[in-house]
Parts: sequence; structure tokens; C-alpha cells
Amino acid sequence: MGGLYGGHSQALTDFLASQNISASRIRAEAQARRASATADQALTASATGTSQPSANPQDEYDEGVSFMSAAAAARHARAQKRKKQDEAIEKIKKSRAYKRRKRAHSESDDDLALALLDEKTTPLPGQMSNCEICGKRFTVTPYSRSGPEGGLVCSPCGRKLSKDEDANKKANKKREVVPKSGAARRKIQSRILDGTYTVYDAAKLKSDDFIKIFQSVPQLKKLKLRNAIQFTDTVMQYLASRNLALESIYVHGANLLGEDVWLAYLTKKGTHLRSLQIYYTDRHFGDAALAFYQACAPILPVSKSVTTNSFPTKCDPEGWLTASDILNQKVSDVDDRLLDAIHENCTILSKLRITESEFMTDAGFARLFRGWKNRPLKFVDFQKCRYVDASKPRTNEHMVGLCSQGFEALMEHSGAGLQYLNVHACRHIPREAFERVFSSGKTYPQLRDLEISFCEDVNDFVVGSIFRSCPNLREVNVFGCMKVKDVRVPRGKILVGVPNAVGMRIEGVDD
Repeated sequence: MGGLYGGHSQALTDFLASQNISASRIRAEAQARRASATADQALTASATGTSQPSANPQDEYDEGVSFMSAAAAARHARAQKRKKQDEAIEKIKKSRAYKRRKRAHSESDDDLALALLDEKTTPLPGQMSNCEICGKRFTVTPYSRSGPEGGLVCSPCGRKLSKDEDANKKANKKREVVPKSGAARRKIQSRILDGTYTVYDAAKLKSDDFIKIFQSVPQLKKLKLRNAIQFTDTVMQYLASRNLALESIYVHGANLLGEDVWLAYLTKKGTHLRSLQIYYTDRHFGDAALAFYQACAPILPVSKSVTTNSFPTKCDPEGWLTASDILNQKVSDVDDRLLDAIHENCTILSKLRITESEFMTDAGFARLFRGWKNRPLKFVDFQKCRYVDASKPRTNEHMVGLCSQGFEALMEHSGAGLQYLNVHACRHIPREAFERVFSSGKTYPQLRDLEISFCEDVNDFVVGSIFRSCPNLREVNVFGCMKVKDVRVPRGKILVGVPNAVGMRIEGVDD
């Protein structure tokens, strides 16, 4: 019988443990309650001066012993609980999770360990827990929600919390100002669009779509359109007829616009313009517009940016004399006449970009810079100005592109004020020209960025001479310069394009 009773006791203990219930804790709490009740009775009897006689002195002795054993059991249970908690905290402090959390948070060690302990001791689905709000025990499910203090709540309390949250959300929505009509919504959208409108790919827009844009944005100041194929004369005429004072116009690919429409718009609206950029207009913005727009747009800074298939052959000299920037990209069919025109007419240029020219010669570049009355340039971009022949890539009998004479004339004229220089793929500049330009007796104090990628004759000695002659140089790009292999980079400077164990970008550490 004793063995059977012991088996039942062990089964009950296992069942309680599976339900997250501690049998020892239940026993200790029961003994504590009995001890408390006995103490209350003794206190009441002493206060009234009466005592209930005991039928048996042995019973009084047993009750005293029971009271003392219950109190001791409660103290022992609490001590064991604290001990286990301290052991668990010490174990957590040695774990990797604690170390990772410690690096990411600034909490104290004990608070962080207790937080991790709480996470580990959170009841799992199927276990029992006490509701944070009502205190009732319930079975935890995957859908049990957390209460205000972080504990779990039972299903009835969870539904009540959800109802309260929904009521608060509805009250907040009622306090918000919601437009009641389409006009109010359009007014908000219009405020967002006022000022600037940009379409990065307008290829699928029709003329009516552009007109709708101007109707929807009555306070438009800056307009930028790329691939504006259907930006036609009708659209420009509508734009000129409306009360729109555009300050900036950027139009790319508007091949259907005629020059007479441009002239009419500049005459009527040019006084407000501060920026005008026109790309790929297929020769419909030519000499007449360039000569005419300065009179119509007096506050528009002069910056000739031509990215068409040709460059205007004639222009009012007054326009050239007031030009500060000439930025021409991919002018493959332009010859030395453009360089001669710049030399004769431009005197206050600061930026000059001419790229991918296949007809300009080294002699033309040399004539441009020799004896030029213009101040030293700050920005020069002559990338891919070279002779192109797939059958004889390194033969250049007629010295097409930027070669030694043009490069040396450029640095002699603008080296003192030059800040950015790009001669990318100007492969006919020889090593001797680089050595003469960056010799030990020459200094270029303003040069910050230098692009000499795919200049095949550049080697370690040339790059070292560049670092020595340019004290304020920040970065040099030498992609495709296969003769650059092991060059010392000074501290504070960057060399980009040399493949080695360090990488393609080397930051200088040498003094």
C-alpha cells in the first residue's frame, strides 16, 4: 500500500511539474497559511485575555512544532528560490546572448540579466500562468496577449483590452481633420506639388498630359523633363499663354520644338528665367536663340551647354564674351573651329568641358591655350578626346585629340588655378609630357582631383611626380594604367584603380 501511495505521489508531482506548478511551493504556501492562522488565533486570545484549553497538552506541543516547521519551510522555500534565481542570473551573465545584449544596451548588469531571465521564464503555450489583470490562472496559448505591465492576460481580459484600444483609435481618428470633398484633397496635393515638378522619363506622356501638369500645378517654378518627346509647339504655346513664371527649365529630348516657338517663349517669359538647360533638341535651338535669349533673360546666368549632334557655327560675340561656362558633351563631329572661336571670344571662362571629340587636333588645343586672355580655368574635362581607329589604335599620324602640346599648353595656362582635371582615355599623351608637366620645379597648389585613367604611358614615376607637384591633391584615378604597380601614396591622399592586395582604393599612410 505504501508503494502504491508513493507511486501516486510521484505521478502527481510529475503532472504538476508538466503544468508549470511547483509541488514544494504549494506545500510551503499551505504551511505558511496554517502558521499564519495559528498566529492570528494566538494573538486574538492574548488580546482578550482568554485562552482555549487544550484537551491534550500533546496537541499544543504538536501545534507549536507545526507552526515552527511551517515558518521554517516557508523561509527555506524563499531561500531556495533566491538561490536558484541567483544561479540562473550568473549563468545568464556568462552566455553569449547576454554579452551581445550588453554591447547594444547601456542597462546595468543586474537589470539586463533579470530581463533575459524574464524572457526565459515566460510561460510557453500549453503551460499555466496567472493573468496580470484579474489574477486568475489560465492556459497560455500562442494567441495570448501581453498586458500593460508586460505580463500575460487571460482571454476575457485580452478582449477587453482590444476593445479599449479600438475605442481609442476611433477617438483619435475623429479628432483628425479629414477632407470631406475632392476639392480639399486636390488642394492638399497641389500644395505638395507647388514649386517643383520633375518627370524622369516622360517618353509615354502625350501633349495633353503635359498641359494637365501645368493646369494642376498653377504655382510651378521649376520644371524638369527627361525624354520629353511629345513636348511639342502646342505645349510650349500653352505654357507661354498661362500665368506661369518659370524660374528654371530643364528639357531633354524635345525634338519637336521649333526655334520660333523658343524665341516666342523667351520674348514673353524670359525675364523670370534663372536657369535654362536644353538637351538633344535636334538642332532646333540654334544660333538665333543663343544670340537672342540674353536680351530676353537678363538675370539668366550664361552657361552654354550643348549636347546635340552639332554646335552652332555662328554666334554673337557679345554672348561669348559674357559666357562663364562652356560644357559640351559628346561633340564627336566638332573640329578645331570651336576651339578657335573660344580662344577669340571668351575671356571670363571658369569651366570648360569638351568630350569624345574625334576631329579636334592637338594643335587646336595648343592654339586655344597659348596666348589666351582668359583667366586660369578651374574645371577642365577633355575625356576621350582621342584618335579612334580599331585597326591601328596606337597610330596617330595627324595628332588627333589631346596630345603632348595641348596638354602642356593647358597646364601652363591654367595650372595655377586648376582644381579639377579630367583627361580620361586621352591615350596619346606621352610619358615625357607628363614628366615635363609634373617636374620637380613645378607646383599646382589648387589641384584637388585628377583623372588620368587609361593614359597608357603613366607609370609609378609619373604618379609620384604628381603627388610631389600637387600638395593639396586629394584623389588620383589611374584605372587602366597598367604600368602603375607599386607607388607610395602620401598620407591624406587617395589612389584609385591599382588592383592589389590592398584593393582598388588605396589611402596614403606614408609621411
